[in-house]
Amino acid sequence: GVGFGPIWSRDYHTLPTGRPYRVLVKGCFWIDDPAQELILVGTLKAHYDYYRTFYLKDYLRKTGEWEELEFVFALPEQVGAEAQFRTYLWNKSKKERIWYDQVEVWVF
Repeated sequence: GVGFGPIWSRDYHTLPTGRPYRVLVKGCFWIDDPAQELILVGTLKAHYDYYRTFYLKDYLRKTGEWEELEFVFALPEQVGAEAQFRTYLWNKSKKERIWYDQVEVWVF
């Protein structure tokens, strides 16, 4: 299995400054084992670090079929123009498999 799988990243200098943002990540996920250690992570590298996680086992209720999920990251307002926000899947054990499809990322 893969340890890290990047989904999306965005530089803050491409966004207007002076207001907080939210990032919506939605997509379809398929797992074989609901107890697996799969984590959706959002990180923000700036003059300070922001780190937010969603443990997928708390959200995925089905095995062996597609399930649509949505996650929202609320980003801090003052991050600096050099900042970059990234989302990725972290397969902590590297043993289980997850499939994802139709992933959309919205900044609002």
